[in-house]
Amino acid sequence: MKNDNICLFNPTRSSDLVCRDFVLECGDSARTPHKADCFALHLVCAGEGTWTCKGERRHIAVGTVFLVCPGETYNIEGNDELKYYYITFSGRRAVEVTERVAPTHLFHSAEGMNDLIPFWQDCLTRANADNVDMMSEAVLLYTLSRLAPQKHTTRGAVAAVLHVTNECFTDPDLTLGAVAMRLGYDAKYLSFAFRRETGLTYSQYLRDLRVRRAAFLMEQGVGGIKNVARLSGFHDPLYFSKVFSKIEGVSPRAYFAMLSQKT
Repeated sequence: MKNDNICLFNPTRSSDLVCRDFVLECGDSARTPHKADCFALHLVCAGEGTWTCKGERRHIAVGTVFLVCPGETYNIEGNDELKYYYITFSGRRAVEVTERVAPTHLFHSAEGMNDLIPFWQDCLTRANADNVDMMSEAVLLYTLSRLAPQKHTTRGAVAAVLHVTNECFTDPDLTLGAVAMRLGYDAKYLSFAFRRETGLTYSQYLRDLRVRRAAFLMEQGVGGIKNVARLSGFHDPLYFSKVFSKIEGVSPRAYFAMLSQKT
């Protein structure tokens, strides 16, 4: 099979939003499961196959858009025609924009997204060492903005809960009861509505949000498990370590060690 991969790498780095790689992938380079070290937004432009992540196996075809988050182990398998674009990105704003679009996970089936393909193709063709940062960021933000109305389906009360939670999750005293009181809703109603809309319990969502922030703080050089736990919204460092280990697959101490080896 002819290899037509196109890979552009952005040398610029910042803590705000940096689009690291803009790639057209052809073949099975992701057939073997591997762990993502940053966000990666994918768009399938030819062929079909399967994407496996978090134990879920999804069919992908032309127009499918899906997001891989840092720390997730995934693999992609497809037929000989499978081709897909992807943009890897990281930074503080990377967390913010993905949470606005997909508070739990992002997977959009092929219907209605085919018109994105010529846009990605044109931007990648025009990109070079001097403008790849702007091209890839434009593609990323436009694509996420297109997906937000379809995927982020929360309305009314749940949208208000998400807003308050995303603003205040580092407060260790934040609970669904406190949010319900602030918004003037019944806590039981919010609990039911939140799970129906997001697929998660409120405590799961809050826990995942705090763990993601903890990982980000460590990646930014914030030291000390107790300090990271406190800044992420955890009262108890021991509980933080237990939850972090369950979600990330390694303890906070081991995560610190992994980061120090990369520097």
